[in-house]
Amino acid sequence: MKLYLDNISGYRNLLSSIIFLAVHDACEEPVNRKKPSKQFPSDDASSAIEFIFGDNRPYFETYMLCLDIDVTAFRSKLMSVMYSDDLGVNLYMVLPHNAKKSFRFNHSYWLQATSCYAGFMAGQGEK
Repeated sequence: MKLYLDNISGYRNLLSSIIFLAVHDACEEPVNRKKPSKQFPSDDASSAIEFIFGDNRPYFETYMLCLDIDVTAFRSKLMSVMYSDDLGVNLYMVLPHNAKKSFRFNHSYWLQATSCYAGFMAGQGEK
């Protein structure tokens, strides 16, 4: 079987696009469900946050490895940019208007949900 590396840049572009789309989706504005006063991350935002930060999702780390990007450094830089008030990089050219605010909400909601789930699962083991 002959390995074709001619299109390796095409694969790298595809993986880069997937990562970009995940970051973009993680910045989607929260939506109102059930109760008008209660906001939740959109399905796409929840999936994107889980894809980027979830422990049980090996795809993100594999894609970053293929792109020769350090996963920990990428996540750290993403967090520092999204939680910074400095515009530094002009995110608004590529991300929605309230991208940082939405990312912060979606990420915080995910953190709360995963810690509640972990606490629930730990409680199940005690019985």
